[in-house]
Amino acid sequence: MKWESFKTLLLTVLVILSLVLTWNLWTYQSDYNTIEKPDYITSVLVSKGKGKSTIGEIIHPFQAIYHADDQIYGLSTGQDLHDMFQTLIDAEFRNIFVFSNELPDKLKRNRRQEPDSNGVEIIFPKAIPVSLFGEMLQGDGSDKENMQDDFQDIDSDTVFDRIVFYNVDKDQNTSMKAYFKERESTVASADVNNVSLADLKSYYEDKHIFLAKNLDDKTIYLPAEPKPKKLLFNKSWISEEKFINALFSYPNVRQEQENVYKSVSEFLRVNNHIIKYFNADPGSGKVKTNLSAKKNPSLLQESFQVINSHSGWTHDYMLFDYKNVEQKDNPLLNGTAIFRLMVGNSSSEYRYPVFSDVSGYGYYPYNDAGTILLSWKNGEVHELVRTQLYIKENLPQPGQSNFKTGEEIWETLNTSEEVQMNFVKDIRVGYEMTYPPDPNLVFTPKWFVLYNGEWVSADKLTTPKEKVQEGNEQ
Repeated sequence: MKWESFKTLLLTVLVILSLVLTWNLWTYQSDYNTIEKPDYITSVLVSKGKGKSTIGEIIHPFQAIYHADDQIYGLSTGQDLHDMFQTLIDAEFRNIFVFSNELPDKLKRNRRQEPDSNGVEIIFPKAIPVSLFGEMLQGDGSDKENMQDDFQDIDSDTVFDRIVFYNVDKDQNTSMKAYFKERESTVASADVNNVSLADLKSYYEDKHIFLAKNLDDKTIYLPAEPKPKKLLFNKSWISEEKFINALFSYPNVRQEQENVYKSVSEFLRVNNHIIKYFNADPGSGKVKTNLSAKKNPSLLQESFQVINSHSGWTHDYMLFDYKNVEQKDNPLLNGTAIFRLMVGNSSSEYRYPVFSDVSGYGYYPYNDAGTILLSWKNGEVHELVRTQLYIKENLPQPGQSNFKTGEEIWETLNTSEEVQMNFVKDIRVGYEMTYPPDPNLVFTPKWFVLYNGEWVSADKLTTPKEKVQEGNEQ
């Protein structure tokens, strides 16, 4: 081949290569692509796990106390308490009396004297509207609908944190009287048919003894000899794509940077397996929040429905706290609901709330990976924050934890120089969850104290500050 011909061929090849490279540069797409939500996805988050629940499985009591003469017996969250509550919400609640001057005339009644006889008291983690209790009542037909309507007519400002049940007549075994109470004040009452006090007492066969303690002008009950065991679970992580498909309103989601996604005014950030969904412009109508058709949607009801609609109950959760922010010039939903993870042994004999400090990992309100936090602003979901954690099977964990009795923890708090008892608002048995878990989930039983607005383990609370600082420096 002549030199001139070779040069021509070489130049031709170089031109072709140059064109190919230029085309690749123009058509190159980075890893930060647009994520298309499939048409077939209808707000499904996970295909395994608990998924959906009834409102009575999420908003429910954490204790049931039976007063028997000079002794107090109790049930904590577990299968027996679950079954007892199911029995109650299957019953009939009639003749609702509300003790308030601010309610419609048809609901005003004179207060009736409560009996002095022994009764069963169920206690909720947080005071909730009496009107919401109607939503928990199960069953079909016009009778149940009428009962629910009767409860719905009650003003949402009428709240209760416990219900006490008494026999109407000692010789009658088919009906009770229910008194809805906030702390020590009775706010409403109702007749309860088809369930008797004997039915409720049947759940106390094991007779776990509890102690009554006066705290912050209310009575709390501590298990006398709790015996929770350390637990170990397998775990996996739910993919962030499933959260994107479940939470974003619009089909096109843009990946802005690693672990940050955006669509219109919606953002989702992932940090250390913690998901934070954020609506930057709540109330604008840009995000499609599907409120229920009820005439007066409530914060708790709608928060439950949002998580239920995308099968977000990936394990057992319960309502633990909420704050409803009412604005006179803005009747739309504003506030925050917190649902806390519950774990227990494989037989479901007991379940306790999970606390997990993730301060230092960022982007998690209240620094607690044991919760799902849902906040509202101007009638739309403003934030949803939770872990990607999916809890799998319970692994065997030998050994019994040494655990303080109810009297011992009460004495410890009262004698500690680090504790001001006027800041103590509640005391619970719970589990401390290691986070991030590696390789398995470890749940260590501890006493927890609601202290100055935050839940903290009793051992951390009573440790002298000098020792805490020394431990942090190590």
